[in-house]
Amino acid sequence: GAMVISRHGTRAPNAPVEEWCPNLRANLAVYRGVGVAPGGLTGKGMQELFEMGRFVRSRYIHDLELLPDTYDQSALITQAVASERTLQSAVAWGQALYPPGFGTRGYYAKLPVPLPVFSAQKDSDDLMETRKGLCRTRLVLEIEHWDRHEGKALLERHGHLIDRLSEQCGRNLRDHPNLGDILKEVSDAFTMDYFMGLPRLANLTLVERESLRRLAVHNMFGRLFYTDAQKTYMAGSLPAEITTHFEALLSGQGVARLRSFHGHREMLHAFAFFFNVSLDLPGPRLMPYIPEFDASALPPSSTFILELHKAKHDVWVDLLLWRPCHEDLDPAHWPANMPQCRPVPLKMGDCPEHCPYDRWKALIHRRLERTGDFEK
Repeated sequence: GAMVISRHGTRAPNAPVEEWCPNLRANLAVYRGVGVAPGGLTGKGMQELFEMGRFVRSRYIHDLELLPDTYDQSALITQAVASERTLQSAVAWGQALYPPGFGTRGYYAKLPVPLPVFSAQKDSDDLMETRKGLCRTRLVLEIEHWDRHEGKALLERHGHLIDRLSEQCGRNLRDHPNLGDILKEVSDAFTMDYFMGLPRLANLTLVERESLRRLAVHNMFGRLFYTDAQKTYMAGSLPAEITTHFEALLSGQGVARLRSFHGHREMLHAFAFFFNVSLDLPGPRLMPYIPEFDASALPPSSTFILELHKAKHDVWVDLLLWRPCHEDLDPAHWPANMPQCRPVPLKMGDCPEHCPYDRWKALIHRRLERTGDFEK
């Protein structure tokens, strides 16, 4: 069996960026000009998820024969967080997983298969969005504590960067009460603009952009994952859901052989912190054509894939990280023999790459022994 845990694709900057960084308004107008609302999934973002769907089809239908060649609702469950960009990402992924001609007979053969995508309201989604559900009140308090203490000290140490950002954005941000949010949103806007080929703020150097991105990621991690308990409850019920499903597969119950979860980067980071995943990868950065992108930030459309393997008496779990690897993602430009983007193996905690199933479950048990489950 396999679990696909995926971040949405490249998106437009969120709405507050126009207020916080007025000098980006020209870029924001470009998104609106092609019909992408603030925070909305771009065409490039859809292509990224389509490419990921091609990989999943190649690996789990053609190579490993985990899924049937044509859509079977008993073999696959697709779930997404209740936001436009995550739902659209799931749909784009599904269009590549089951392309035209591989759906229910009687439907239009030239159209991709319309996969069902399940979703829950954000305030009740403890599978993928516990930060906005059951744990929201506690997280708000922990973020406020970080912002008053460690976060305040962190941003003060990098005051010169905030001043440079203020100069380039055309607004004084240094003493803004929402500085943590501003840093995240504006650095995200810089990243998305880069992916979209839009002009950068001319007088902000490459080193400064790199430093701002790292500062934004550091502050985001502090807000969401500073305590050991946060590293548990931010993952919500997803680890338990995966474990229950793996147990059902091993006992021969007729459950779906592949499940996909489409959410925001926080879901992926929560998974990584829960299982103590090492993202300090050797070799090229995650996206070779964007060398300045901090690997730990998990770029748009990054996807963890957790695979359950069984051979004779051995059962083990592999963790893979997939990310887009082609700058031009337009399928119309793909040659027939274009190589698939390949995932990289990752380690969880003290487990080897091929983590014995009992040791994998022990990772979960040790964490829950320390902190209790997310509901506590």
